[in-house]
Order: sequence, then structure tokens, then C-alpha cells
Amino acid sequence: MIDHVLLIASIIGAIATIMGAAYKLMKMFHSVMSEIEGVKDSLKRNELHILKLAILEENMPPAERLKCGERYIALGGNGQIKKIVEKLMKETDDIVEALKRNKDLQSYNEEELVKLLEKVRENKNK
Repeated sequence: MIDHVLLIASIIGAIATIMGAAYKLMKMFHSVMSEIEGVKDSLKRNELHILKLAILEENMPPAERLKCGERYIALGGNGQIKKIVEKLMKETDDIVEALKRNKDLQSYNEEELVKLLEKVRENKNK
């Protein structure tokens, strides 16, 4: 009889120890996940800031600024920078459409027209 009571007591003790360890592991896991979320948030804010600086850099090629702008908007960037990106997109689209209407340039595809536009802008800035 006493052997059964001791066996039951030791089983209950083992279960309590296992549950205590599991609780501590869950608490530690939650803490690590909170830290990871904080780091991810900081990285996103840093990326948005770097993209904003690239978008505002007028000496950077327009195609690069547009790529940065698309990424900025995809990450949820908004406000004045988004308006600048949309303006850049509209200007580029308008110029590409104008170039497409030019009979000498109708054989160019859109990517070639964008490269040509970049060359024109580079020469203009020199």
C-alpha cells in the first residue's frame, strides 16, 4: 500500500516537474519571439528610411529611384514620399509613351526605352 502511495506521489512529482519545465520553455520561447518581432520592426523601419533617402537622391538614376519607390510602397511607405514616387512613375510613363509614338523609336521595347531615357537624363545632367 505504501509502495503504491509512493509511486503515485513520485509520478505526480515528475508530472509537476515536467509541466514546470514546459512552462519555463514556453515563457522563454515567447520572450525570444517578442525580441524577433522587435528586430523585424526595426529592420523594416531602417529599410524604409534607406529607401526614402534613395528616392530623394536626385543624382541617382531614375530607374533605380523607381525600383526603390516600388519597394517603399510595397513595404507600406506612405505620405509625401509615396506622392514623389507616383510623380516619378507618371513622368516616366509619359516619357515612355511619347518615345513610343516617335516613329524612329517604335521598334524599341519598353525596357530599351527606359534605358534610353536614362542615357538622355545622364547627358542632360552633364
